Amino acid sequence: MKDRMTLGRDADVAETAAQTLVDPDAERRMLDALDREYVEQYEREMEDAEKSCIKAAVQRVRRALGDGCANVAYAYFNHRTWKEAGIPRATFFHRLKKVKIFFHA
Repeated sequence: MKDRMTLGRDADVAETAAQTLVDPDAERRMLDALDREYVEQYEREMEDAEKSCIKAAVQRVRRALGDGCANVAYAYFNHRTWKEAGIPRATFFHRLKKVKIFFHA
């Protein structure tokens, strides 16, 4: 659909009608392809928005509480455990408590 040359409304309608007459499922497949493109674009935009929100939140924590708490905030927002972050358990949860208080205060 996206690589097709547009010849004008009449030609486009005629081509689409010819495809649907030959193949009764053509219209459904064309609409599914358009929906799929829209959903993929929406998901990409949401991922980018989420990444930028996480980055902004981590920067706020870094300015207020320092690098150690910023590393914990980054790990927490990206659903990582204290082992994956490479921080001792007690330190991780102590700093996580500070981060949560910072955002809820």
